[in-house]
Amino acid sequence: MAGQDKIQLVHPDGKNAPRISVDTYKLVSDAIIEVLKKHQPMSFTDLAREVRKQVTTNNPEFTGSVEWFTVSVKQHMEAEGLLETTVIKGRKMHRLKQ
Repeated sequence: MAGQDKIQLVHPDGKNAPRISVDTYKLVSDAIIEVLKKHQPMSFTDLAREVRKQVTTNNPEFTGSVEWFTVSVKQHMEAEGLLETTVIKGRKMHRLKQ
């Protein structure tokens, strides 16, 4: 899965963010979008669990921490204005930006 092309992720608060393969970014970001289209808003715990299901179903040979990639890609998508985090009944919830 690890290709030569890399993408520099951006953190919404301007902190350092990792560089990951474009293939991994696409796999995880597509999974996040797919999950949030079906169930939103949702907590990060639920989002990470559902993304893991999507990634392991679509790419069973994927190696690495799906949860780590989910955090990094989710933050990048927030910085790009694709996702937003809101607080509902005291819980941080994530959804696609309208």
